[in-house]
Amino acid sequence: MMTDRRRIAGRIAGVAAGLLLTAGVEAAEPTVIEQKIGGLTALADWVQADDAEPGAPVVLLLHGTLADKDQELIDALQELLAERGISSLAPSLTLGVDRRTGPYDCNDPFHHTPEEAVDELAAWADWLKAGGHPRIVLSGHSRGGNQVALFARAHPATIEKLIPIASAVGHSDDVRDQRYKARYGASRTDVLASAEGRTGLIDVPGIVYCRDAKATPAAIRSYLGGSFDDHDTPSVIARLSMPVMVIAGSVDTTVPELPERMAAIADGQRVRLEMIDDADHFFLDFYAEDAADLMAEFSADEAVVGGSAFAGPRPPAHSRTGRGGVPRPSVMPPHSNSIASNTRPALRVASSSKVCRWA
Repeated sequence: MMTDRRRIAGRIAGVAAGLLLTAGVEAAEPTVIEQKIGGLTALADWVQADDAEPGAPVVLLLHGTLADKDQELIDALQELLAERGISSLAPSLTLGVDRRTGPYDCNDPFHHTPEEAVDELAAWADWLKAGGHPRIVLSGHSRGGNQVALFARAHPATIEKLIPIASAVGHSDDVRDQRYKARYGASRTDVLASAEGRTGLIDVPGIVYCRDAKATPAAIRSYLGGSFDDHDTPSVIARLSMPVMVIAGSVDTTVPELPERMAAIADGQRVRLEMIDDADHFFLDFYAEDAADLMAEFSADEAVVGGSAFAGPRPPAHSRTGRGGVPRPSVMPPHSNSIASNTRPALRVASSSKVCRWA
């Protein structure tokens, strides 16, 4: 777990950051990247660390369920990683929507499946490699943590390390039936049966967090069905060979089972479990600092490349004072088929009412 000394240091850095932001110092400035994936324009935020070492790994960072690249935690981690010398790319999954921004609109029919994330992540990994960044550390939050693990299983040679954050876990069919019934007052198995042999859109009592929604049979089968071994991130991790660090919050009520599930496979060598005291599912404010510290040291430490034990020293503490108020330049890998713009505000203030939708 995070020690009290590290947590206090993070709090001090956070207070300093808040004072600097109110004084007008600009945060890490993302560059918005566009790329065609499956006929749709997908968006991502590239943040270049000013002091990134040549050949250093970069983090490919995925949001949670029905969220996007502007999720508060993702915004914060990109800025904090840049302060620690790590560049990052945070894409928005298209979820079947062209140029999608903001959380998924429940009024839109579900034409996508969660498994499509694997192909989209592959396209963004190719983008990074074409731009001279072959060393990729893959990370994702909540359902995104499960999706990045599934990507690692499908493309193990593409990434160097894996960092799921508060990642999703699987549940038995009985538990899933009970939860669906409690949330939507309907039978999950009946909804799944309604998708068999059908085409087109189907009216469903609910899917994910969306009540009275429309979805394709494939979306229904994917979100409401699927195997335990695919939905359960620890089960996926157990079958990987690359170094993995799972970050969990000690008061996370969304996936409270994660630490216990991980305990059986976390050997402190290839697979690490890091608990952040008092952090909930979203690691907002000071807890994002703690997560960024862990991600930076794990990403940069050569001792864990190839599955050997983590043994490197912790890097020196970083704070937001390091930039000296100099605006971040628009630096990104060159691509002929991508479009870049600097249109997004640097950092968004956390909004608990908005974040609650994102798990």
